[in-house]
Amino acid sequence: MHQVLHILSHAEVPLTREIISHQQESPDTRVVIADLTVDAPDYDWLLEQIFAADSVAVW
Repeated sequence: MHQVLHILSHAEVPLTREIISHQQESPDTRVVIADLTVDAPDYDWLLEQIFAADSVAVW
């Protein structure tokens, strides 16, 4: 299974949500979202996800 990591570094943009939504519809793709706009992001978890992902998108 292909794993895609989306790192959200800004307030959500409609295009971002649309792209993520389309990818989530694929049965062969696991979509992981890391929201860095929260008060205390978990950077250890983020680092693990970066190395586990097949592709990474930063928004």
